[in-house]
Amino acid sequence: MTKQRIVKEVDPSKRNDYLLKPFTKIATLSEENELELAKEQSYVVDFIMSECMYKFDSTKNPYAAFEIFARCIEKNLYPPVEILTFMREKLSEYLYSENTLDSVFGLGKVSKRRYKNEKRDIKIVDEIDALLKYFDINTSEAVEAVDRRLESKDIKLQDTTILDIYQRGGKEELENSLMFKYNDLRIVDDMSQEYKREQAIKLTKKYPKDIKERLKNKIK
Repeated sequence: MTKQRIVKEVDPSKRNDYLLKPFTKIATLSEENELELAKEQSYVVDFIMSECMYKFDSTKNPYAAFEIFARCIEKNLYPPVEILTFMREKLSEYLYSENTLDSVFGLGKVSKRRYKNEKRDIKIVDEIDALLKYFDINTSEAVEAVDRRLESKDIKLQDTTILDIYQRGGKEELENSLMFKYNDLRIVDDMSQEYKREQAIKLTKKYPKDIKERLKNKIK
């Protein structure tokens, strides 16, 4: 199966359209235990759902659709019509053809791992860039810090390295995302020294003890 490519088409004027989305609440009728749509809409800020929605709009990635659907139900929200339409079309194709559910949706171990790795790689690039912004360290030291953190969580990367992710694939995935969180790094230099130090110390808490102490001594 060929890799799905994200079409980079979001300009700054459209970013808030993904970040601040109107969702209809789902109300549960207590007696009949049936679902009913509430009349009012609420605007929801959800970074994960925003990124997933953009990925779905750009590539029709089924995993993004599933994640949006599950997240909406967890938040008691009615899923976007685009997601429901996509699922209806795929399920209809499955029901009225000889194709398997996996083939209709484009599912499989490889595509699922790729989707998870793309999200992981964006987080790794964002983490390294944050370390470089808040601490007086070089890329190798930042990569080591991330490597040690993952190691402490017993997370092992396959067929790649953190440096490869940062310099190649992860950078590309990040540039093709909405980059909401990443954009926050651009205002670090405008923070007061006190607030910047607070954020830096907060950032060190997720690392092993020796890395944590080393970073604290390198706060800009």
